[in-house]
Amino acid sequence: MNQDQDKEQAESRLGPRPPDTREKLSFYRSELSLKPEERVANEFLTKSFNKMPTYEPLGKSRPPDFSIDETAFEVRRLNQRFFHQDGVNEGLEQLEIPLRSALYRELSKIPFSGQGGTIFWGLRFGRPLMDGIGSTVNQLAKAAREYYEEPQESRERLQQAA
Repeated sequence: MNQDQDKEQAESRLGPRPPDTREKLSFYRSELSLKPEERVANEFLTKSFNKMPTYEPLGKSRPPDFSIDETAFEVRRLNQRFFHQDGVNEGLEQLEIPLRSALYRELSKIPFSGQGGTIFWGLRFGRPLMDGIGSTVNQLAKAAREYYEEPQESRERLQQAA
């Protein structure tokens, strides 16, 4: 008995394999290795087309990143570059990631207080930073701590300064 006959016998006993099972398993295995921007694109494509896109249809690390039917999608992440006066260029993530991580670490040290309420924070900065990351984070954390731990006094100071 050859492989085709074995396959036919198995299908006759178990019924036909559900469509796309192998492709879905392949996608879920590869989903673990998706870059963050590819995860966003995958979610967008799934919702927009109401179909599961095929990830790397032509093989690992070969364009396109996704395909749906006959349409291919290549995912690109834009990077904001900053050129210093000495000509050295810096990608946004080279400053943003360490700055965000350090700020999160410092703000996480502020203990919760029912009196202070909840803190929401966002990060917006210009380049170059006037001070280093450590100094900038310390200044921001100090201001947040003062505002949170002594909300009435710091609000009054902010109103007077405005």
